[in-house]
Amino acid sequence: MMKTIAICLALSGAAGAEEPEICKNNDLFRAVQIIDSSCNAQGCSETALKELEKIDKPTLMSALRDPHLEPVHIFFPAGKELLGDAYDWPRREGYLKTLAYADPKAVAYVLGQASPKGKQPRNTELSRHRAEVVAIFLERVLHIPCWRIQKGWFGSTVLQLDRVDANQMNIDAAEYSKTGNRHKNLEILNQGVHVFIYPCPSRFRMLASQKWGTP
Repeated sequence: MMKTIAICLALSGAAGAEEPEICKNNDLFRAVQIIDSSCNAQGCSETALKELEKIDKPTLMSALRDPHLEPVHIFFPAGKELLGDAYDWPRREGYLKTLAYADPKAVAYVLGQASPKGKQPRNTELSRHRAEVVAIFLERVLHIPCWRIQKGWFGSTVLQLDRVDANQMNIDAAEYSKTGNRHKNLEILNQGVHVFIYPCPSRFRMLASQKWGTP
C-alpha cells in the first residue's frame, strides 16, 4: 500500500526577509534535494531515492513537524486512491485549503510511497495515482499559486514509517489507528498523504535557476 507525500517548496520571497530556523536544517534540505533530483515526469528512480536512507531519520522526521512547514497528514484505506475515500477527508480538505495562500513562487512536490504489503507493480501504480489526484486537487480545485507542481512516487524500500516516526512528526495515533489491529494500523500509516511547505527561498533560488530557470 502507499503513502503520498506532498511538499511545497518556496523558491523566493521578499528581499531581505528573515527565514525561519528550520531553513538551517541541512538534513531536511538534503532530503528535498534528493527528491528533486530523483523524480521527473516519467517517474522516480528508487535507487536514487534510497539516498534518503542515509540521512539521520530521527532528525529528518523531527524536522517535518516544524510549524513553519505547515504539515497536513491524510491517510487512505488499503487499495483506495480517491480523495473522497481518505479517512476524515472533509477535515483534511479544510487543512489543504490553507495552501491556497501559498507563495506564488513556490514548487509543490507530491510524492508517493508504498508499504511492504502487496505486489510492487500494483503498489507503484496506486502510489502514482494518489500522487496524481493530490496534484490535481491542488492545481485544479484549490488553484494554489505555486509556480510548479512536481509529482513523484517510490516503492516500499524507502522511508517506511513506524510509531516512533509518527510521534517525531507529531502525527496523532488517532489519525492512522483506524482498526483494532496494530499491524494494519501501521499499514495505514504508510498509506498517507503528507503535505509540507518548505519556506526557504535562499536555499532553492540557485538550484531552481540552474534546473528550470528563474521563476
